[in-house]
Amino acid sequence: MLQETALSSPMIARSERLTEVEFERFYEQTITGLWRYVHQLVGDTDLAKDIVQTAFIRFWEHPPHREHEQNLKAYLYRIATNLAYDEFRKQKRRRRLLERLRRASRIKTEPSSYPNEPLYRALKRLSPRDRALLWLAYFEGYTYEEMASILNLKTKSLGVLLYRARKRFEQCLRQCGYHPKPYQQADRGPK
Repeated sequence: MLQETALSSPMIARSERLTEVEFERFYEQTITGLWRYVHQLVGDTDLAKDIVQTAFIRFWEHPPHREHEQNLKAYLYRIATNLAYDEFRKQKRRRRLLERLRRASRIKTEPSSYPNEPLYRALKRLSPRDRALLWLAYFEGYTYEEMASILNLKTKSLGVLLYRARKRFEQCLRQCGYHPKPYQQADRGPK
C-alpha cells in the first residue's frame, strides 16, 4: 500500500497500484484542473465531462506500467489529451461526411458562430496542440518535462513549439480584433 506522502507528490513505483481510498483522494486533487484543461481544449462542457470521466476510468483500469511513467497526474493528463485528440479525429471525419452529404443534397447550412470574446475566438482558431501547449504552460503551470509527458512530445522541442503557439495565438488575437502587446523575449514560459 502507498503511504500518504505518495499522493502529495504523485509518484508511484512501477508495480504499485492505488487503493480505492488513494484513488478517491487523487481524484479529488486532480478533477478540477483536469476538467478545466479538457474543457478549454475541446470547448464543450458535456464532451469535456465525458472525456474526463473516461480518462479516470482508463487510469483506474490501466495504471502506469512503464518504468519512466512515474508522475500520476501527467499520466492522467496524457490519457485525457489522447482522448480529446481521438474526439477531434472523429469530429473531422464527421465534418467530412457531412460536407459530402451537404454537397450531394445541396443543402446550405449556417456556419457556427463564435462567442464575441476575442480571446476565446482566438483560442478556438488554434490547433488542438497549440491550445494544449498554451493551456498547460500558462493556465496549469506545467514544466516542460511534464508537458512533454502529457502531450507525448520531446522536451527539447517544447520551447520552439510554445514560441510558435504564442506567435500564432497573437496573430489570431489580431484577426479577432484584439491587439496584444508584442511578445517580449524575457517571458519564456515554464521551464
